[in-house]
Amino acid sequence: MACSGDAPIEPTVYDVPKAVEKYVQSFVEEGQKRGVTIKLENLIIEFRSTGAGSGDECGSCTRAVNNGQRKITLVESSLCWGSSIEQNREALVFHELGHCLLGRDHRDDLLSGGAPVSIMNSRAVGFYEACAYPIGNEDECDKRYRRAYYLDELFNAKTPAPDWGK
Repeated sequence: MACSGDAPIEPTVYDVPKAVEKYVQSFVEEGQKRGVTIKLENLIIEFRSTGAGSGDECGSCTRAVNNGQRKITLVESSLCWGSSIEQNREALVFHELGHCLLGRDHRDDLLSGGAPVSIMNSRAVGFYEACAYPIGNEDECDKRYRRAYYLDELFNAKTPAPDWGK
């Protein structure tokens, strides 16, 4: 029996758009590879047309107090989602899932080579993107080889710095 001042606890919901579901499932699989079990029973992901507040946010995560329902909002703009390449969409979704499902906060420190230490960086983008137009040194442009490190660090913040980051 609930006390008269207690609000009833509402059931949780799982509602993820088809365009995002593959990234959520990949997140779960990447966690499993690293010994982290992810439960998805209380996750809502939705798109909005503009950022909330500052105008430069591409996503946000909120959690309801009464039932723990997690909600991720992604911005549909071309800068954030619309014309982003596959790796950047994945990184955005993984960043927000890091907040909502792993309880990770922003981590804005840098590796000694100047790259962000974590995909949980609040200011960086293109963590492991491919080159749109490779000109000159492709290693400077094509960062796909960095993906394994960033995912290791996402699921274990104590992951040591990679050789490419020194």
